[in-house]
Amino acid sequence: MIKTMEQLPRWDLSNVFTGLEADDFGDAVERLKGWLDDLDSLLAQKGIDRLEEVPGDSAEVASVIDPLIERLNDAIRLTNTLEVYVYSFVTTDSYDKTAARVMSEVEQLEVRLKKQAT
Repeated sequence: MIKTMEQLPRWDLSNVFTGLEADDFGDAVERLKGWLDDLDSLLAQKGIDRLEEVPGDSAEVASVIDPLIERLNDAIRLTNTLEVYVYSFVTTDSYDKTAARVMSEVEQLEVRLKKQAT
C-alpha cells in the first residue's frame, strides 16, 4: 500500500527552535555573532594570534587559555546546534530557498569560528 504525504512520518524539531525565521532561531544566530565578536576581542587583547614567544609561566598561560577554551566550547556547541537544525531542512527539501540561505549564513559563521579556534 502506498502512503500519502499526510501519512509519512514528520520530524518535529520545535523543541530546538520554532523555525528558521523565528525569533528564537534569530536570537541564537545573533548570540553566536556576539560570542564571535567577543572571541575576536579576546584574541586581539591577549595577542594570542600574534605571540612572538610562548609564555613560560603556566599560571599566565592558564589565565589566558581558560576563558578562551570556555568561550570556544560555547560557540562550538551553538554553531553545531544551528548547523544541524538548518541541515535538517536542507536535506529534506533541497528546493527550500530559505533553508539554503540560512545554511550559507551559518556556514560563514562556522568558518569564522574555525579561524578563531585555529
